[in-house]
Amino acid sequence: MKKELNTFHTGRYLLNAETSTDLSIINELLNVFHRMPLFPETITELQDNALAKAIFAEAKIEENPVTFEQVCRIMIHSRDNFSQDQSSIEVCNILAAHKLLDEKLSEKLTPEIISSVHNELIASMANIKEPDGSYRKGGIKADEKWISVPYTPPASTLDINFLIKQLLDWIENDLPSLNPIIKATLLHLHIKKIQPYSNANGHTARLLEIWYLKKNRIKILPYILPQIYNSRKEDYYKCISEFYASSDIQPFLHFIMDSLKDTVSSVRDANFAAMASVISDSRLAKMYENKTLIKRQYDFLCMIKESGASFQQEDLQLRKPYTKMYGNVSRTTVARDIKKYEDMGLIVLTKDGYVFKTDII
Repeated sequence: MKKELNTFHTGRYLLNAETSTDLSIINELLNVFHRMPLFPETITELQDNALAKAIFAEAKIEENPVTFEQVCRIMIHSRDNFSQDQSSIEVCNILAAHKLLDEKLSEKLTPEIISSVHNELIASMANIKEPDGSYRKGGIKADEKWISVPYTPPASTLDINFLIKQLLDWIENDLPSLNPIIKATLLHLHIKKIQPYSNANGHTARLLEIWYLKKNRIKILPYILPQIYNSRKEDYYKCISEFYASSDIQPFLHFIMDSLKDTVSSVRDANFAAMASVISDSRLAKMYENKTLIKRQYDFLCMIKESGASFQQEDLQLRKPYTKMYGNVSRTTVARDIKKYEDMGLIVLTKDGYVFKTDII
């Protein structure tokens, strides 16, 4: 998982995917956003204006002054409507890059894909040194605001071309079993470190991370990450700086896990609850169909499942809405039904009273 490269002019360059850190949250991200079917209601907030939020965050990372409302307005207009304002052009270009990458999800990871997204990102922008999107000619100095260790990216086009090809080959061929979220992160960080172009390297690196996640059918996460990078910009750049110095991915993974641990837990738990509700509905319907439950019992169980409220045995004959089903039956019938529900694992007694048991399997 570690590969040392010797460039033609720059010297040693390290590709390193080794980690000793606990990756449980990264693995849970893969489980929740890739393997698990997600109920729409559990991710409504995350999905709402997801692309616009991601584009806004991506623009803000690079200090674009646009507001979210302006981004939403720009997105509904043709790219041709913006020819002067560089802030609006940048937003248009990020949107165009997203659309381009969506068209290329079936393609392999190649240098041409990287160049094509970069070309979209620099279209109509001012002060572009290589307007044809070719690799940088000559050295540049990494000058991120929060950089802690001086770093100079590879200076020659020959080295850049070599490193990009080696990086893609390493990710695709040497790391076949590695979590694709980590591979997307490696793609992001190394493109950022190599800085193959004179402009828009950050946008290019983060857009390629999004593309790789989408290509591997990872939902929601591609739109969340730019928002995290923007909201915790100082932490983001500190991790980038550490990566420049060491090629160690672990600080960046810790940053992602710390940022997403609450989100992934919330989505997972809400999704399991929705899944349990569907399973409960199916089981109750089957019991009613095969006459294990009569209509009174079926209606009552459906009601307490939906309400989630607790109840006491005596409530069934004294309180609405339970009296609709149990107001005209004997206490013996009530007690018999309660025991039946308990024996079937459909209700459970808690300190607050009986509740519907959602974990019925």
